Amino acid sequence: MLVPSLVTLAIVFGAVFIYIYIVAPRINPLRRAENFISQHMVEEAILEYKKILDARPNDFTVHWKLARIYYDQKQYDESLLHLEEIIRIGTFTVEVQKSKVLKMLAELYLLRDDTAKVFQNYYELLKTNPTDEDASSSVGLVFRSS
Repeated sequence: MLVPSLVTLAIVFGAVFIYIYIVAPRINPLRRAENFISQHMVEEAILEYKKILDARPNDFTVHWKLARIYYDQKQYDESLLHLEEIIRIGTFTVEVQKSKVLKMLAELYLLRDDTAKVFQNYYELLKTNPTDEDASSSVGLVFRSS
């Protein structure tokens, strides 16, 4: 009577192990995207991140990942859309810091020659972090050039 119970227990533990370590990572879009990134398969990673946003449009972490990917790919308009969405959502963490988002937005607006928005983002950054030297000097430069 003990042997069949142990066999059943071993089968159940084996099935759980296989699901947790083999099946689940393959069907989880976030893990798939991260695997694609590590394999330099950027377009595939973007598709996986977009799947996540279809299910959870306010996932600011995924917006941050996409903003950085698009920035690195020099697709600045796409990056800008995701950064603006992060600001709209208004949630920040250690990974997605408001100061980093604002600096990146300011850089992208500078590329578009939108000095008003560059100033606005650096000014917002200075309100949250008055000791930021980059923001201080950039606000001064933007103010002088306008």
